[in-house]
Amino acid sequence: MVKDEQLVRELSLHSDNDARIYNSRVVPTIKNYARKQDRGVFEKERAIDGIRNNIVPDVVASYNREYGTNFRLNKEEKDALAREIYDSMKDEIKDNRKVQSSSNSGSVSVVRGHARKGTKGVKAHTRNTTSKDLI
Repeated sequence: MVKDEQLVRELSLHSDNDARIYNSRVVPTIKNYARKQDRGVFEKERAIDGIRNNIVPDVVASYNREYGTNFRLNKEEKDALAREIYDSMKDEIKDNRKVQSSSNSGSVSVVRGHARKGTKGVKAHTRNTTSKDLI
């Protein structure tokens, strides 16, 4: 049972409102989960575990640093916070899937790469471009 539901809600709001956390942790996670859903390998429980292990510690540290507190969460509170963050991401994951599928329809993928002697494969860098960029 979650001891402090208000703290969990406050930390969830902090993850959305702190630009550094949101842009460096939440947005890449949203894009990653959208790609996984497109490929059909997305698992909700593993996603929540990933949020708990990767985003929750940064959110708590950022909150403590900003407000001069020293909160520590127990396992149930970490799980509840991870679920709360996931719930706030769900709509953005769906929106991101729509953006990715519509943006790929009129673009050409340009691949730059090179292979060195003795390597097993080619390391390639891709960039989506439109036909205007190629002219």
